[in-house]
Amino acid sequence: MSEGSAEKELEFWRDGKLGKSGKSGKSGSGSAGVRGSAQPAVLFGQVREDAEVEVALFRSIKSKAKQNAFAIASGGCTALSLATVKECKIIAVDINPAQVYLCLLKTAALTRLSYGEAQLAMIQSAWPYYQRVEELLPAEAREFFSSNNNLLMAGLNNCGVTDSRLKQLMSLFYLSVHTREQTRQFLSLPTLEAQQEHFTKMWKNWQWDFALNVVLSKTFLSFGFAREALDKLPKDFSAIMKARLERALSQVHIKDNGYVWQTFLSEYPRGPQGEAMELALPPYLQVKNQKMLKQNLPRLAFCVDDAVSWLSEQKDSSIDMFALSNILELVKSDYGIKLAEQVARTARPGALVCLRSIFPKDMPVLRDLNGTLQYRADLSAEMEAKDRSCFCNFIQVYEKP
Repeated sequence: MSEGSAEKELEFWRDGKLGKSGKSGKSGSGSAGVRGSAQPAVLFGQVREDAEVEVALFRSIKSKAKQNAFAIASGGCTALSLATVKECKIIAVDINPAQVYLCLLKTAALTRLSYGEAQLAMIQSAWPYYQRVEELLPAEAREFFSSNNNLLMAGLNNCGVTDSRLKQLMSLFYLSVHTREQTRQFLSLPTLEAQQEHFTKMWKNWQWDFALNVVLSKTFLSFGFAREALDKLPKDFSAIMKARLERALSQVHIKDNGYVWQTFLSEYPRGPQGEAMELALPPYLQVKNQKMLKQNLPRLAFCVDDAVSWLSEQKDSSIDMFALSNILELVKSDYGIKLAEQVARTARPGALVCLRSIFPKDMPVLRDLNGTLQYRADLSAEMEAKDRSCFCNFIQVYEKP
């Protein structure tokens, strides 16, 4: 697929056919649970989940039919990474229009710009390149970025409200726990053994414990999250999150772990020549995947809609992969039942479903009342072990026989 033909396919979006908005329910990165204004806002500049998990699952599907994937849009990283799988078609939805606009801008950048330019737009600044790609966007997306051009100044992967809050939080971290330089030195340790020794002897001090207890307390979280979200947090929320962070820092090699570097430094680790390290980048930004990504970009679409609503309009047995992020984390149980019903109906035999959560679950949470979806405990454990991210790395995988 040539670059020109990829741009032609984007005519669909320039026509403004972004799908439906205002649906009931909550999906992906919608504004539920986060304080905000009435105007749509980009909450997540990136998906802070290791997309290598979803990509590995998608690649493992043995269906001979052309593989179709459904994803939650959020910052677009998972959907774009799925587009690195051979001959696939992906649709990603989000109830928040601003997230869809961001995803379309990332897609336009990857379509028209060179690999190096697109990478810089994601991790450094999109402003120098915006005029070259804006014509590929629908009118409402262009209007949104015209009114919010501050989002273009930094890299698109760090332009969201959550990304900004994390940066502010880390500024306090540098003042009270470990300096930025100390943090960089720790994340750059060459071996897992050196990393574990440093973590135990130097990193995990009383300031670290105190800071996490404060930041993860409901009192602190109440400044940024709505009461309905806080009420759903487990009583041991602080201990759970502390354990997950410490796992990422002591049990997973961090020198080339972009998810840890993004959390603590809002950047990706660099190699000897100053280039971003390949393995540290999400799959869609890795050099080795660019040829396949370019071919599949015309078959990638983003839509403003709710997950259940969109799936309810699809044909039976038509989807091979479902990347659902953690959309069932803070919703009512009846929404989960409706989602499971639609996933089971639209899943093709052999399809896989990846569901994430911030908190551990004692039992399968995708409640398929008809028993069509089978929980794969073995595959779930394998994907959890593979995941390198700091958040949403409790994973449940389901399969339709």
